[in-house]
Amino acid sequence: MWAFLTTNPLGWATAAIGAIAALVLGVKKYNDSIEEAKQTARERTSELFDEFKELNDKLDDHKKTVSDLADRYDELSKGVNLSNNKNISLSTDEYEEFLDINEQLANSFPELAKGVDENGNSILTIGTKGITAKEQLEELLQTEEDLNNFRIAQGLDEAFKGVYTYIEDADKATEQLNGSINDSNEAMSKLQDIAENGIKFSDTDSLIFAGNTQNQAELDYMNALIDSVNEFWKSLDGERRVELNELGLNPETLFRQELDSYTGAFKIYSDAYKLDSKELTALENIIKDNVKDVSGALLDSISDQSQELQNQVQQGENAWKDFIPNLVSGMKSKQTFKDLDSDLQDIAVQIVEGLDYSYATAMKEYDPDPYAYIRDELIVPMGKLSDSDKELLKSNFKDLFKLDAEDISQSNRGKITELINTIAAILEKDPLEIKVALV
Repeated sequence: MWAFLTTNPLGWATAAIGAIAALVLGVKKYNDSIEEAKQTARERTSELFDEFKELNDKLDDHKKTVSDLADRYDELSKGVNLSNNKNISLSTDEYEEFLDINEQLANSFPELAKGVDENGNSILTIGTKGITAKEQLEELLQTEEDLNNFRIAQGLDEAFKGVYTYIEDADKATEQLNGSINDSNEAMSKLQDIAENGIKFSDTDSLIFAGNTQNQAELDYMNALIDSVNEFWKSLDGERRVELNELGLNPETLFRQELDSYTGAFKIYSDAYKLDSKELTALENIIKDNVKDVSGALLDSISDQSQELQNQVQQGENAWKDFIPNLVSGMKSKQTFKDLDSDLQDIAVQIVEGLDYSYATAMKEYDPDPYAYIRDELIVPMGKLSDSDKELLKSNFKDLFKLDAEDISQSNRGKITELINTIAAILEKDPLEIKVALV
């Protein structure tokens, strides 16, 4: 894959630029297709999140209505004939209040209206079935919540696709922040040193630089060397160019480059030692000046790139943060979750709510449906615990959440560690997993 760029009659610099351009164009086309697919998935995820939010917002409104009005409706309805809304014993103000509450409930729960009275007020079928209006409304809220959870569960795998694209980008950005940005900073340091102190060539054929075209700092340094060679060669008179050609020197051989067209890795070798001392000094000065011009703009470029990568990490975290409540909602609609007793359900919810986005990859690899991973790795194993282990798990969770996670005293941290180790052992998990999710 290594290509020696020394045969093009227009010079190695032109060949290098052409090879890099072809490489960049191919990568761009591939990246464009990937980005298009990502964007489609993200748009669909955004639509689903909006739908989920609309469902939950409506449910929250209904819960507030019941919380604010149900008790008062029960109280006032004792003075009304609920079959026709006729006032029996309420004062005028109380009756007006009843009718207002009655209408608010009808608007929130139209399925309760069985008709209208002679004044056009809704007649509701609540408080007439041997249970209070509040109890009946709370049953309706639970039904609505169950239906919402089911609808969310149906869209989870599709919503997860878009979320995962953000997390993929976040993982790559983290890798770049830990890798290529550090490499860029190292290359930048070299550039700044050359800009300040210049470059000295050895007296033999030598490797003077190695890098990758995908690293902007290293690519800019390579381009600075290309520009320097061309500038230096133009500064020579025709007679001297002929003499150097006879010595085997020209822009193709003064700096020789190897380029791996697949990875973008390159190496640059120098035959500059064949120049006379005056020419060598002139070339070194040209390189120093060109690198100085590059380094300032590049410093800003690296900073911008670092900020963009950090933004991608944040987007991944935000996408996961938005996804988790929907994953929990979908989980609540599953029979495997419903089969757990209420205490174990609460424990499962707390664990899932604490998962960070590193679990997204495991979910993706396990099954397109993200709940499948939660089910098989957490819910089903919890359901299979012996009665004694279930009770031990519950008691340890209660004890854990009585402790102050912000208390860094040795005794408190020791208690937390002991409880987490016990919980992890019961669930057959790595204690670190449990600690990340719960503390």
